[in-house]
Amino acid sequence: MRLSLGVLALLVLCFCHPPSSPCASEKGILLTENTELKVADTFMDEREYYRAITEYKKFLILFPESDKADYALFRIGMAYYHGEEYEASARTLANLREKYPESRHAPESQYFEGLGYWKLKKYLNAKIALEVVAASYPDTNYAPLALVADAMLALDQDNVNAGRQGMEKLIAAYPDYPASIRAKETLVLFDQYQYLPEKSEILAGIMSALAPGSGYIYAEHYGDGITAFLINALAITGTVTAVHSENYAVAAIVGGIGLPFYLGNIYGSANAAKKWNIAVRNELRSRISVTLDYDF
Repeated sequence: MRLSLGVLALLVLCFCHPPSSPCASEKGILLTENTELKVADTFMDEREYYRAITEYKKFLILFPESDKADYALFRIGMAYYHGEEYEASARTLANLREKYPESRHAPESQYFEGLGYWKLKKYLNAKIALEVVAASYPDTNYAPLALVADAMLALDQDNVNAGRQGMEKLIAAYPDYPASIRAKETLVLFDQYQYLPEKSEILAGIMSALAPGSGYIYAEHYGDGITAFLINALAITGTVTAVHSENYAVAAIVGGIGLPFYLGNIYGSANAAKKWNIAVRNELRSRISVTLDYDF
């Protein structure tokens, strides 16, 4: 097991300079707040998030009254976030604001708590957190960022009107902010989003029920449509031929095998139409994200 730099430092201090040495008080490595934070920050910078968490927690144990305790707690929350432990991140960042309400890291912690909930698809929690940032910390850089995030969150929920209103609020509140200038360009894209073409899932299913594979073609899944047509055509032809030959056992077997393909063709074509709609929305959402220079 690899030892952390902080632990290694303690071992060097203990074994290389035992207490009996007359020079023990003058030599060795003194474990200070700055030393422990430097070790933790180094792991953080190297994206060794779980090792960083260990060192920050050690700092809080060794120096609970430090004026940098809020920083250590904030960094623990961010390490969890970057390590994709979003639940733990949200809890830690909320704990930071509860223990240190005046911390300079409070706005950033609230913002990333909102993003963490967004990652978890807890949209209501995310929206509340982002709205608190915009309302409680209007003079920080995180307020306009929260407005952008809130608008994109609304778009993810297909609430286009709320997303557009969020952009308008950003432009009105922060007219000189770089994102506001880009937000003006997105208003047209938001308007386009409301009138995107759609494929009917019901129509795709009905089409494939009447003519297997046609629903896939309608949804522009041409390969799937041709495959569904050929498989179902073979099953139907085999069943009909067997019936005409009065070979009912074979007809039952072939029909039984073909029925799941037929039903699957109906469900699959409806799902293909749904995927087509999602792809169109995602493409426009990506254009909005690129315009805003906001990647989430």
